[in-house]
Amino acid sequence: MVYSGNRFRAATSKTRKQSGWIPALIAVVVLLTVGSLLFAFTNGFGLLTQVNIQRELVDLWHQGDYQAVVRQAELLLDQTPMQAYPLVFGGFGHFYYGMQQVDRELRSDHLESAVRMLRKAHLMQQQPLQAESHYILAKAYYHLGEFYFDSAVEHMQRAIELGLVRPDSYEYLALAYDGLGMHRQSIENYQKAIAAQPGDLLYAELAGVHHRSEQYADAERYYRLALESSEDPHLMQRIRRQLGLVLLEQEQFDQAGQQFRTILEESPGSADAHYYLGQTYLQRGDRERARFEWREAIRLDPRHEAALRALRGN
Repeated sequence: MVYSGNRFRAATSKTRKQSGWIPALIAVVVLLTVGSLLFAFTNGFGLLTQVNIQRELVDLWHQGDYQAVVRQAELLLDQTPMQAYPLVFGGFGHFYYGMQQVDRELRSDHLESAVRMLRKAHLMQQQPLQAESHYILAKAYYHLGEFYFDSAVEHMQRAIELGLVRPDSYEYLALAYDGLGMHRQSIENYQKAIAAQPGDLLYAELAGVHHRSEQYADAERYYRLALESSEDPHLMQRIRRQLGLVLLEQEQFDQAGQQFRTILEESPGSADAHYYLGQTYLQRGDRERARFEWREAIRLDPRHEAALRALRGN
């Protein structure tokens, strides 16, 4: 029998090929086993921890327990300072919990903490809820006072650029611009806010900006719209007083006097209404009746400085 010269070599090569995959399979099994153990002992390489953190904070947030959100966020940050979700939700919690405080100093402390946390969150490459963070930052800066109005404008504009527009977004922009003395921009944003959701307060605030800008006809128009749409007696008295002053600026003395008399019909104890009615009579040239109204103002409020000055000067 004649055997092929490479018969043994071919058989050996085939055996080696069949057995070569066994070490590779063993290596894969070992790697998978080690990986599974590491995943378990590291809580999913930290991913499961992050998921749990997010879930806990979101649950507390939906419950509206802002103080608990703050506590949980600060506890997590004590363990690991730079964590995105605790920083963001901690900032949110500080803002809303702070706005619930009656004590101004305590409220400011929470607002400052909100700003600090959210600014840290903005330093991170993967920041969650970015637009919402700018929105809350803008509101926190506004409520911290006039020295932060420019920052309030900056962050609210950024939130809007990112696609987040809330019912009060343009109102906050208008308020901040007004505080900065930028009346044109304030008026533009009040008009946007009114277009989205008209109301007595927005009309009154827009009228006030026109008033301060000495645009008296526009101020009168929006004060009247505010009166027509309001059912709040205290707000209506405030609007009537301002409308009366605008009418005085336009030398519409009869209409101005009518606004102040209407206030007195509803609130006979209003010293301010007597004082402004006296100013109306003075501008009409009736000094005697003006002095009578100022004396009435002082009778109701002996420390009414404006009425005292008016009597001394006239």
